[in-house]
Amino acid sequence: MKYQRSKKHTIAKYAWCIVALAGLWMFTPASAQDAATASSNASVPTLIRFSSVARGSDNKPFTGTIGITFFLYKEQQGGAPLWMETQNVQPDSSGHYSVQLGATKPNGLPTEVFASGEARWVGTQISGQAEQPRVLLMSVPYALKAGDAATIGGLPPSAFVLAKPTNGSSTAGPGTNTEAGTTSARAVSKPPLPPVTGQGTANYVPLWTGSGTSTTIGNSAVYQTSGGSVGIGTTTPGAKLEVDQGSGSAIVGFTTDTNAAGVSGKATRFSTSAVGVSGSALITGIVGTATDTRGFLNHYGVVGISNGLKGSGVFGKAPTTGVYGTATGADGIGVYGSATGSTGQGIWGESFATNFGTNAGADGVHGVSHSINGSGVAGANTAEGGTGLYAAGGGGSSSNVTGGPGAVAYGGVEIGGTGGDGVDAHAGDGGLKGGAGVIAFGGAGTGQNATGGNGIEATGGSARSGETPQGGIGVVAHAGVGSFRGVAGDFYGDVNIVGNLSKSGGSFKIDHPLDPANQYLYHSFVESPDMMNIYNGNVILDGKGEATIELPEWFETLNRDFRYQLTPLGNPGPNLHIAQKVQNNSFKIGGGSPGLEVSWQVTGIRHDPWADAHRIPVQEVKPERERGFYLHPELYGAPAEKGIDWARHPQMMKRIQEQRAHQQPAKP
Repeated sequence: MKYQRSKKHTIAKYAWCIVALAGLWMFTPASAQDAATASSNASVPTLIRFSSVARGSDNKPFTGTIGITFFLYKEQQGGAPLWMETQNVQPDSSGHYSVQLGATKPNGLPTEVFASGEARWVGTQISGQAEQPRVLLMSVPYALKAGDAATIGGLPPSAFVLAKPTNGSSTAGPGTNTEAGTTSARAVSKPPLPPVTGQGTANYVPLWTGSGTSTTIGNSAVYQTSGGSVGIGTTTPGAKLEVDQGSGSAIVGFTTDTNAAGVSGKATRFSTSAVGVSGSALITGIVGTATDTRGFLNHYGVVGISNGLKGSGVFGKAPTTGVYGTATGADGIGVYGSATGSTGQGIWGESFATNFGTNAGADGVHGVSHSINGSGVAGANTAEGGTGLYAAGGGGSSSNVTGGPGAVAYGGVEIGGTGGDGVDAHAGDGGLKGGAGVIAFGGAGTGQNATGGNGIEATGGSARSGETPQGGIGVVAHAGVGSFRGVAGDFYGDVNIVGNLSKSGGSFKIDHPLDPANQYLYHSFVESPDMMNIYNGNVILDGKGEATIELPEWFETLNRDFRYQLTPLGNPGPNLHIAQKVQNNSFKIGGGSPGLEVSWQVTGIRHDPWADAHRIPVQEVKPERERGFYLHPELYGAPAEKGIDWARHPQMMKRIQEQRAHQQPAKP
């Protein structure tokens, strides 16, 4: 016995030495002072020090705060994670970082992950990147299991010592000598039972009242009617079981069974009003909470399942919110819907309200996200050719009613920063051709003298403050990058522009008249620093060597500052001249020989009201935020980030740059 007890103590001593070494290995400077003062009674910290390097797919180190998700696996490759957590990490300039695994969890790492004695692998995934190769954990973390080596089933040995008999009696096991010299056990005398006192009320389940070993009977909170209905907190239960509670939770269900439910309701009768579980309250009828934070299982606060052809897994009806879901985890889902039928809907929302706008009561489905990377409503379709998000507007039932829009999107408001985009669309990649970011078709006008709808309507935002506020742009388009650069816009049909058109150059482009099937023909525009109009023609001089050129009746209303040019054809005209300038929308040519053909040209500068109000400046100083940027940076040896759009739309250009990097083919 002495040898065995000494051996047991030695094993326990070594086990705790291993745990102590593990604690020293996991010890951090931030907890040094606390550990120095409480080392005698502090529990072993269930944390693991882990260090690595954060690099992107281009092998460049990350700097600044980044989100990294850590996983524990039982396999080097494949398999589901046994545990996971996400931490915000601050790498140094070379990408090196060090964290404590389990630091974001209240109880640190779960020790049962290491209880089997099998190897464990650490996987890391930087936000927006693929998971990096897994790393094998060394032996020290498995010493967390050694913390209960000196216990039996987690309890100290003293918990299994038999209690001493009471009232001076003793017991003896078989084969033990007693005072009478026999081998039988001595009988233990029992004290007499005290008398039962108190009284109860009919139909109440009785209860021992008082404290300690009370023998007084009273009423419990459980009441049973003659019909077998049970009420708690009520004597008039309206169901087989009714629980009434003034404050707090009326019913709480708890189970440790991995395949059981804390609260389960089942209604098997065929009836439209049969309900498995029904909750009614002034605020919230039913609340479901899943508290497991280990992350390698799917956890649901409330699960609804219906096997009926037209059944609903979860059905909610309320003046404000029929079904309300909240998820606080990094990858949580507030409300999740799944439909496996050929025409089923994962989530169906229906509203009969007549008002319109951001009021949730008027929306069939209304989503709100408070995450910087979240989405109020998101749709994804994994089927071939499926639609991620589908929206259909309501139809107008009479001639003076306008049909509703299929989708309305409002960008977020940012005070002092950049507002959010109303619609941000990214098309999918394709082996033959990438998809379109947005496809819009105007509706057909079917009535008499009807007009077809517009495919896209865009309006730039207003600038309301600042020294030189500048309004937003209705449409911003960038050409795609490739071996042959794409175009920012491709229009088939007439284009109407109400306002100035600014361009770096211009031309017409037509099928080449001599080889229309294989070539194009271009001609450049004639440019001028003025809003110049050009008028020309040919005329035959009369017998006096003169001619009067009649111009349109609006000529002088539209033009000013006239310029003239005359060219004799066939014979010289040394005395050819303008005999009379433009007057009453005509001018006169003189000094030529009779019958001489003359080619003439007159130019004028526009001075109609619109031109006078929108005179094009010949040169101007760039706005403050555009200085140092270029319309064509590549022509001046500047990088693409010095393009003018980087000054005007920096956030948009960053997204375009990231998208192009994503679409860039991998290097061989």
